[in-house]
Amino acid sequence: MRRILLVVLVMLLAPTIVFADITRKVVEKYPDVSNERKTLPGTPKTVLYLDSKGKEVAKELYDERGVVTQTTGAIPDGIVNEYYGTGALMAKYNYKNGKLEGLSKGYFDNKTLRGEWNYKNGLLNGVVIEYFESGNMRHRLHYKNNKRDGACEVFLESGKPAVSWEYKDGMREGINRVYYDNGMVHFELNYKDNERNGIAREYYPSGTLKAEYNYENGIHEGSTKHYYETGELQSVETYSNGKKIDRKEYARDGKLVNEQNYLLEGGEGN
Repeated sequence: MRRILLVVLVMLLAPTIVFADITRKVVEKYPDVSNERKTLPGTPKTVLYLDSKGKEVAKELYDERGVVTQTTGAIPDGIVNEYYGTGALMAKYNYKNGKLEGLSKGYFDNKTLRGEWNYKNGLLNGVVIEYFESGNMRHRLHYKNNKRDGACEVFLESGKPAVSWEYKDGMREGINRVYYDNGMVHFELNYKDNERNGIAREYYPSGTLKAEYNYENGIHEGSTKHYYETGELQSVETYSNGKKIDRKEYARDGKLVNEQNYLLEGGEGN
């Protein structure tokens, strides 16, 4: 008899042990000026969370960096869906204790995967990947506590690299590269504490060295050398605290053909 009563009680309670059907709706966005620091186009300003009957259960306000500044109400634990105006699924977010947690996924309106974002306690942590509608990867970024940390790569729709950065605690650190459309390196830059430091190199589309620049704390310092595509030295410029001091130009055979001293001429070279 007790077993029967227990089974009946479980059956009566079972319908209440389900996750709430919650929809996320962005009702206001910031102007989409630049996507460099964003993981989703158009940073939301005001977001509503609605139950299956369209009743508001929670509301979030965001700053321009995409960080929640105020929450009213309570977002239930579990999956929260977001939809396009057509009714197609835009994204599936996972919430725990009112904050994003674990893997969230975004979709194009044709149902193909648009991106994957990993969260911990409401902050981006781990790998963020976004795709072109063709399915090719658009970028792969690494985050730690909502700041870029580690390798960050951006690709052209063709699959070739566009840029690759190294970050540490949200600042550029180490070697950063910019690529030509053909996949060859265009610029190779060294960063320390988010500023250019050391030797920076520029290359021709063929891959041969075009120029070498020297930086100290983001400022031109020392010699800048330019080369012909065939490898011979073309010019040497000297900088001091960001100002060009002199310039020497050479023919392909190494003969000096022009020399300028900008201090003696009373100005700075271009």
